[in-house]
Amino acid sequence: MKRRALLIPLFVVAVLLLMQPAAAALASGWTSAPTPIAVNGIGSFADSWQNSYPWSMSMFNGDLYVGTGRVGCTSAVMSLMGGPMAGGGGIPLPGGTAPPHLSEFLSADGMSVTNADKFNAFNAVSRAEIWRLHCGTWQRVFQAPMIDSYLMQPPTLPQTQPLPYLAAALTGFRGMAVMTDKNGVRALYAAAGGFSFAAMQPLMMRSTDGVTWTPVYAPAAMGRESRALFTHHGKLYVGVGYAGLGRPVAAGVWASDEPTKPLSWKKVIDFPTLDPTNTNTVSFASYFGHLYVGTENRTGFQVWRSTVVDPMGNSDWKKVVTGGAGMAVNEWAGTMKVFDGWLYVGSMHVPGISGSTEVKGFDLIRISPWGTWQLVIGDPRSAVTPWGTRTMVPISGKPSGMGNPLNLYCWSLAVKNGQLYLGTFDLTTMLKLADPSGVQIAAMLGLSLDQVKLLYAGAGADLYSTWNGYSWTTRTLTGFGNQFDYGFRNIVAAPFTLSFGMSNPFYGCQVWQVKTLWW
Repeated sequence: MKRRALLIPLFVVAVLLLMQPAAAALASGWTSAPTPIAVNGIGSFADSWQNSYPWSMSMFNGDLYVGTGRVGCTSAVMSLMGGPMAGGGGIPLPGGTAPPHLSEFLSADGMSVTNADKFNAFNAVSRAEIWRLHCGTWQRVFQAPMIDSYLMQPPTLPQTQPLPYLAAALTGFRGMAVMTDKNGVRALYAAAGGFSFAAMQPLMMRSTDGVTWTPVYAPAAMGRESRALFTHHGKLYVGVGYAGLGRPVAAGVWASDEPTKPLSWKKVIDFPTLDPTNTNTVSFASYFGHLYVGTENRTGFQVWRSTVVDPMGNSDWKKVVTGGAGMAVNEWAGTMKVFDGWLYVGSMHVPGISGSTEVKGFDLIRISPWGTWQLVIGDPRSAVTPWGTRTMVPISGKPSGMGNPLNLYCWSLAVKNGQLYLGTFDLTTMLKLADPSGVQIAAMLGLSLDQVKLLYAGAGADLYSTWNGYSWTTRTLTGFGNQFDYGFRNIVAAPFTLSFGMSNPFYGCQVWQVKTLWW
């Protein structure tokens, strides 16, 4: 009996020792270290590095899909910021030199080609792709074709090639969503992002098997690109508006329960008549049966909630957040995610592009089912709330950008293992590369040169997680050790895995992954 009594405590001790690794995994939610599963733009093609951004990611039929933004498109966006941020800041690129800037081949009115060779070079690195991870192997399942361009040749220049010019049909995919239409057909949709010189760019591509892709043409009023694609209550919702380089359309939201039928699309928000200060729709969420919409607005983002399950027009919406949650510089409600009974909304700001030239880190708020909201991450401020103007203090105690003013975006939010993950776009990498060029970085930030150099140690995107919104754990401050991975563009939760799409316009985007517990 004594021997048996001794064995019981020993057995308990053994079980506890065996449980220690499991307990550690349970505490973090991760059962492996972050590992890159795709590098240098995904795949092994010579031009794979030209996939700068994993602009969209989604699970479909058990596989992970990535829609890319090409280096030509992202370089053009950066060129608007000028100088060292243009096209990679002058650092060596695997393919040689940076793509031509728009000003090198495009007329001032944007309607004709002034240098055919540079125009062709730009389009050669601008063909958007879709990749899938199937049975552990990456496969390129779509590459945008070259089609007729709408651009002309100035009559004053000698003809250097047959017309019309050819352009990449799509330069990126900013959004992905899985939707089952009213006929019971389930498909993966990928929304066009960026801009294209193609004459007939489709708004979306669609696949029922993940391999064969067909264009989805929508009413002209919806434009040719979208930053927000979402499924809610049996309909596909598309956010549209003025996206900067693309052709401007009226900001709003369109919906369809049969997306392949052009006449099935209905406008359910028309911001020019509802609130014309909103210039784009940039995020969606479905929360307690209502659809939530986040906007771009130079007076500060807004969040709107549908008052019915299936909104049909402007009368079916109510504004719940205004003025960038008390900070006008928060121009974009860039990300939304439901977690632990709250709707979390992260802000985004691009100095000089969104509006203000101020350099400011992201904010994070959370909205209750009743429309009230709390400041989770951000500097204290006075804000207009549903209960009047109040002084808002962050419940986490964390200032804007988690204390780093170069964390401009809350770029991605995801839920896994009972935790909310938040990934940033960190401008530190670009400014670090710009330093030798003589850009007055310290003056831009209102910091001393020594203070700016301290930020350089944290170059690379940041990742954080929380169990409750109050307490935050830092997962990385350096893009998992790669300073050129400057943004967590997407985070996708799936059974046993958490995948991170990392933006890298210098050497090609990457995808990292960790193994996780099931829930």
